[in-house]
Amino acid sequence: MKLKYIFASIVATLALAVGCQKEADHYLAELKLSTTYVSLPVAGGSVDVTAIATDAITVGETPDWLTVSVATGTGTEGKIRFEAGAGEGRTAEVKLTCAGKTQLVNVIQGLATVSTATCAQVIAGPDAKTYRVTGVITSIANTTYGNWYLKDDTGEVYIYGTLDAKGNTKNFLSLGLEVGDEVTVEGPKTTYNGTVELVDVTVVKINKSLIKVEEALYPNPEGSEILPKFLPKEGGEVFVALVNKGETLKVTIPEEDQAWLGICEINGPYVTFKANANEGGDRETTVTFATTQGNKAYSCQLTIPQKGAVIAASVAEFLAAPVGNTQYRLTGTITKVVKADYGNVYIKDYSGEVYVYGIGAKGDFDKLGLKEGDIVTLVGKRGEHSGNAQMTGGQHESHISVATVTVAEFLAAAESKEVFYRITGKVTKPTEEGTKWDLETYGNLNLTDASGSVYVYGVSTGVGGETKKFGTLGVKEGDTMTIIGYRTSYKGLNQVGGGMYVSHEAAGEGGGEGGGEEPSATSVTFTQEQLAAAAAAGAVVKMNDYVSFTNSSDYGTTTVTELRVYAGKVLEVKAADGYVLNKIEFVCTANGEEKQGPGAWGTGAPTGYTFDAEGPNGKWEGSSATVSFTAEKQVRIKEMKVSFAKAN
Repeated sequence: MKLKYIFASIVATLALAVGCQKEADHYLAELKLSTTYVSLPVAGGSVDVTAIATDAITVGETPDWLTVSVATGTGTEGKIRFEAGAGEGRTAEVKLTCAGKTQLVNVIQGLATVSTATCAQVIAGPDAKTYRVTGVITSIANTTYGNWYLKDDTGEVYIYGTLDAKGNTKNFLSLGLEVGDEVTVEGPKTTYNGTVELVDVTVVKINKSLIKVEEALYPNPEGSEILPKFLPKEGGEVFVALVNKGETLKVTIPEEDQAWLGICEINGPYVTFKANANEGGDRETTVTFATTQGNKAYSCQLTIPQKGAVIAASVAEFLAAPVGNTQYRLTGTITKVVKADYGNVYIKDYSGEVYVYGIGAKGDFDKLGLKEGDIVTLVGKRGEHSGNAQMTGGQHESHISVATVTVAEFLAAAESKEVFYRITGKVTKPTEEGTKWDLETYGNLNLTDASGSVYVYGVSTGVGGETKKFGTLGVKEGDTMTIIGYRTSYKGLNQVGGGMYVSHEAAGEGGGEGGGEEPSATSVTFTQEQLAAAAAAGAVVKMNDYVSFTNSSDYGTTTVTELRVYAGKVLEVKAADGYVLNKIEFVCTANGEEKQGPGAWGTGAPTGYTFDAEGPNGKWEGSSATVSFTAEKQVRIKEMKVSFAKAN
């Protein structure tokens, strides 16, 4: 009997076995399904599964290519639709939960085959399909997970995750892969923010490069027992020893770096470079060594770093700087702690706010006793993640511990210019003898809370900011303001010295349009319960008389426990006539760029939007009557706060 008939016979036997299973084998008492296996057509389309449920059905995580919608009531027969566009070789496991019980449904679209392809064919091919491709490693981005670039004659793809010889993750170095090696890999394709990736690939074959860097020697400071791994800012020579089994040798320095780094000598497999003195911040370049054997080319690379001066900068200057290795010194107030273990925080000075991706090593943040409200001085590099600026490699230089207190607690403290306090209160006119009332230049005022009132002798525009510019902050009498300062006195009058502006909230001005009243608060918050109850499918939801939103997502009969914006759908927030939105804050159910997290808006986020790289918080800031968010992946929001103001 021919093999294909043997195979067909086996398949038929399996099908018969499945068909003879008891009905109870593929449904729960709480959720009865007509089938738990769904096969979608390669050309795209949908399949309906009949369902009878004793309670509402919740659909679990689904891949971006698959849409699952529920149209069934409690105790009645309904449908669950599984739908996808054109594709092949894709599988998914979908969890359906009803009355606390979970049923798994297996979904397949086309056969899960492996296609041998070029980089160009991978780029043009469908997501979720598995490819085998051969190319040369051009650069390595991460040596823990194995993130790197593979290039052939037709193009380049990004490898996001590499499995080791036993199929484990986070063990890339065990493979011994280097830039210049020719590698054959196999893995599924995905597209993330426009970048084509092969995910968690298996290495099928390695053809080692015929050239590699054996050693790089940098100028050794006098008396140092440890050989440096970088050039000093004064410049000097770098001696590089190569292992070259090829027939030729070509050395390439990027054109943009040839002004400060040149080649002194090439002597067989030995190359000497010379660098000029560095008057700016840290810099580096990557030089390429190439050889040939017959008609095949091989290469390897070496990154040559050079130390530079540390540039003192404001947050605004840091944000305007390019991504690179230049070291910057920033001083600001910690406004939010995202992840204390790693020291992931936001800091703010007079000019703006920036995310710091880690202060020191894991645990250093707590060891230093840092907390929200403290003033820190950090040195780090200008980085970026998903288009959002951040400081990377942040090193702690110094900090000032700031205690948050009431006015009464501040007045009870001993006088000292070395101890700083954070105070919040209403801006009121001072009445004590020897005081002045000035909101235009110096910021001389009283700060009043429920516990008392204290005179503030001048407020700068923020940490590191200017004095005599208080009027530029727009603070008015009656506003609630937060400042940082120290306890002092003058001629017996207790006061706040060294005042630094942190933030303020405007008070209602009264007498709105048409004789109505202005809002008593300038922000409104919806809780998880309110968001879950909010109508969707384009319905207008009023948060108050000044703010509303619409969500174009259609939940169908799905019971939601938060506001959900499905992939491709739009959340639009609007201000009433005569008002503008100036801040929208989200707390999501997942973190960062994960599905359901604040970064899942992707390219659909409006200008002015930032989010926690490893936290659930997202924030838009600007000035607009309408702000629209389009979800690249599903976003789930459990708290939303919108701040608004009267239009100018």
